[in-house]
Amino acid sequence: MTQKITVLIVEDEPIVVECLERLLEYHGFSVVGSCDKGSDAISRAKELQPHIILMDIMLKDSISGCDAALEIRKSIDTKIIFLTGYSSDDIIAHVASSDADGYIMKPYLEKQILATIALARTGSSVKKDQTAHNNGSEKNTISLNYGFTYNRKLVRLFKNGQEIQLSKKALKLVSILSENVNISISFEQISQYVYEKQVCKKTLRSLVYRTRQVLGVDLIENSSGLGYKILSDNTQ
Repeated sequence: MTQKITVLIVEDEPIVVECLERLLEYHGFSVVGSCDKGSDAISRAKELQPHIILMDIMLKDSISGCDAALEIRKSIDTKIIFLTGYSSDDIIAHVASSDADGYIMKPYLEKQILATIALARTGSSVKKDQTAHNNGSEKNTISLNYGFTYNRKLVRLFKNGQEIQLSKKALKLVSILSENVNISISFEQISQYVYEKQVCKKTLRSLVYRTRQVLGVDLIENSSGLGYKILSDNTQ
């Protein structure tokens, strides 16, 4: 009998926990527990050793989800996917420093959650096959099409080693797509992440157009009228 993938949910909104539990159980995952404090997340993770942790960044005690993740990684090998409704530069940088395996913006979409989990699990297999000389900086580098790379720790876009100068909103657009490479991100999710509110599709299309002009290529692709995505043949 195939062992189910176990998941620990760390989230301070009960209704979100309930929805995530139902979704994951329906799709064959085993939710082994939930908690809403960073201190509890650390102890429960060490006790349960789940394959995946869905971790909210802002929790009910003084330990943030990012700090809890750093402590958990010292003891167990697990995939940590952050859940958040915040998109400030400080939050993004904090997530990057925690070596996240995935990042999902609220409001959550079923396909996005499942795709991010699947990508994180695939990334686990790739890392096991990497040679010993791979260093920490490579983990933070995401290879994109057309020779671009995105550095998740620096939160910057590069081409041939040169940083691409982007506006604040354009960089946020590139960031959310690069962090979820090969996955379609909806207009609503991008809007909330980039503008921290819902804007009309015309405004978002204008941002994508201006960003493409700066990049010189269509790195950002339309996704069947549902959103946008950035493709890559190789994620490090």
